Amino acid sequence: MNHWLLCLFPSSLSNRPGFRKRFPFLALLVLTACFLLQCQNQEDPPSPTVASQSTDAAQQEHSAASTQPPPTPPPTIPLVETRDSSSCCDIVANPDLKGRLGRLVVNFPEGTNSGSTRIDVFKPGEQKTLVGGFGGHTFDLLPGIYDVEISKKRLTEVPIQSAHDTRVKVGVLQVNAGGSTRVDVVDKDGQSALTGGFGNQTIGLPVGTFQVKVAGQAEPVTIDDGKVTEF
Repeated sequence: MNHWLLCLFPSSLSNRPGFRKRFPFLALLVLTACFLLQCQNQEDPPSPTVASQSTDAAQQEHSAASTQPPPTPPPTIPLVETRDSSSCCDIVANPDLKGRLGRLVVNFPEGTNSGSTRIDVFKPGEQKTLVGGFGGHTFDLLPGIYDVEISKKRLTEVPIQSAHDTRVKVGVLQVNAGGSTRVDVVDKDGQSALTGGFGNQTIGLPVGTFQVKVAGQAEPVTIDDGKVTEF
């Protein structure tokens, strides 16, 4: 150990008189300096090149994450719209009906002559009449969904329930015209012809808005439940 430390000093210094007496003190200084130098090297921060590379890598990761497309939302299931039966009908329990059947009721305002008004009942979307007749009618039907035409105005998704009456909301259009005057009733779009004739007419219709055509001109009319609309 001492021989190795002596090699650290020049021979001109180590051969001087009295050097070996001071040698332990000088050796201690050398060892202390070496220890401090080693500690300083361990505490030095990483080189700028290493720090720069780490920063670049972090920026690249952030950029890649920000450019990824957002997650695709789950597909929405479209809602199926059904007709609100309360807009066309009133459904009430009928204690006189004991079995499986329900009843479709079409009653025009009392005192009106609606015997020329045609009523037909269909399976949904079909054109073949299941049952029908003229004027006010009551039809016993199996429970289910039906289409009902009144003066060729079709009501869709009319429900029939066991032991219940489905009363269709209807009114009457009273047309007052001369015998040679042609009057036609069309749907509110002004295109779909429903019914018509010459002179005075009593026409049963479901509630809603229609147009009445006379001599190529049209005027809107509103049919209310249980009422007579004069034209």
